[in-house]
Amino acid sequence: MNIEGITLREAVADDLDAIALIYNSLWCNWIRKAGAWEDWALCGRFNAAMQLQRSPITLMAERNGAVVGARLVGVFENGAPVRNPRWQPVYEELLAKATERAETADGDLEGSLFGDSWEKATADLSQDQDHQHNPCMGR
Repeated sequence: MNIEGITLREAVADDLDAIALIYNSLWCNWIRKAGAWEDWALCGRFNAAMQLQRSPITLMAERNGAVVGARLVGVFENGAPVRNPRWQPVYEELLAKATERAETADGDLEGSLFGDSWEKATADLSQDQDHQHNPCMGR
């Protein structure tokens, strides 16, 4: 694909499903193949919202009015991720739904719902600890 005809714009609330679809096509297709459509949608929406609330720079790529890509850029200040307040309420709502669903989920679904958030939490903790020991980290 060439970049001719591609336009970039800031992500808005209506883009959540498009970003979730991209996420799911890369990471959660096994859920769809199992026929668990609601779990598939929740997995994509929750993980997309988690990334969006951690990304102060959010861009959508469109061609002929259709989303063809997304770029979510994380920024760290003083060893901690800069949050995007626009997406925080969406993330918190989906976190509650994902947490409730995980109570009855098998290990594979729970891992798909929370694997990225566990990884991000571990990375954030590591960044914070590195910053405490080395003030130049994260700048």
